[in-house]
Amino acid sequence: MPIEQVPTHDASYYLVCFDKHGDERKEDGRLFSEEVLRAVRDEDITDIFVMSHGWKGDVPAARDQYGRWIGAMLANVDDIAAMKAGRPGFKALFVGLHWPSLPWGAEDIGAPVAFAFDGDEERSIVDDAVDALVDTPTAREALAVIFEHAALPGNPPDIPNAVRQAYLQLNAELDLGSGELAGAPDEDRAPFDPDKAYRNAKSDVISFGGGFGKALLNPLVQLSFWTMKKRAREVGEGGIATFVRAITKAASPEAGLHLMGHSFGCIVVAAAAGHGAELPKPVSSMVLVQGALSLWSFAPQIDLDGGKPGYFSALSGKIAGPIVTTQSSHDSAVGKLYPLAAGIAGQVAMDVPDLPRYGAVGTFGAQGLQPDAIGMDMPALGLAHEYERNRVYNLDASSFICEGDGLGGAHNDIAKPEVAHAVWKAAAAGRG
Repeated sequence: MPIEQVPTHDASYYLVCFDKHGDERKEDGRLFSEEVLRAVRDEDITDIFVMSHGWKGDVPAARDQYGRWIGAMLANVDDIAAMKAGRPGFKALFVGLHWPSLPWGAEDIGAPVAFAFDGDEERSIVDDAVDALVDTPTAREALAVIFEHAALPGNPPDIPNAVRQAYLQLNAELDLGSGELAGAPDEDRAPFDPDKAYRNAKSDVISFGGGFGKALLNPLVQLSFWTMKKRAREVGEGGIATFVRAITKAASPEAGLHLMGHSFGCIVVAAAAGHGAELPKPVSSMVLVQGALSLWSFAPQIDLDGGKPGYFSALSGKIAGPIVTTQSSHDSAVGKLYPLAAGIAGQVAMDVPDLPRYGAVGTFGAQGLQPDAIGMDMPALGLAHEYERNRVYNLDASSFICEGDGLGGAHNDIAKPEVAHAVWKAAAAGRG
């Protein structure tokens, strides 16, 4: 049942699940969004917080993340007291959005299962891969070649030509763009180069799915990265935008809607607010935590792309309050893997003198804005500060988003009191 209990708190949240096409999934024959809309209409809700996880989020991971994120918010009792003081009758409602962003993940809402091989192993792998990526005869043929070679022992000196051609065919079937900084989020990459991806893997192998750890599969990880980025945009602009629009219609005119995304979830919420159907009223606040989207996404014009506007540049008129982003030097998922997936290297540090062509908001912040975004350290608890409406804030959260190991580093280390504090303060500013 997607009414989920927040661990260690006497509180719950709604989990609303969408499929890879952006259509809401039914639970027990009904759409759970209808329960959310009923609560928004009938329970005197003053503030609705809608959250989206990012890449590698299946149903169990979504439950775990939302439990920790909302738990961190509920633990900040001083922030809640301030919200109550600022608006009589304060009552919050929390909604976690799930979209299938983990290839080969557990997507059963009621009884999650782990990825496993059954029967004909090659068929199982290919079937799961095309279901996660794209199911065409050409894609199936390409994946069969890739998995066949990956099953061989060792890593050859160079990527075999048959595998190279299979990857190029798969890339074409996925219909991913490249090189357009002003284009959709999934176009924020150099032209796909399987040879470069393979060379990178031989020096720093990226684990695939459940942990194959084969260098020949690294280009597949790269393609799945951009496929999930494309999916984040499509589900955000599709069913999730429809859901968000329905919430704004159901809520009272005084109620605030606050969007929060993490990683690719930043694309989901930005797409829902800025590229779905027009909302009846502006979103009150938006917080983008360690965003895996282009640093140029919100720019009114991108000099590196002929002065074209960023994909989400129109959001400024659709967010009544602040847009708050976070950055951390300890987040290697957006600091290191993001540029590697974009087909480049050497753009890892937050102190790069010149801003790069390809880079993530979670590393560099939202850039190219007019007026410029306000850069500042993420405020600690108890530090007096206020956000202004209609401004963008880039918060260096390296002192707080700092724990984690492996290739992702501290990318998922966001269930912190200071991050929750930023969400509460943005919400307070968004309501005026």
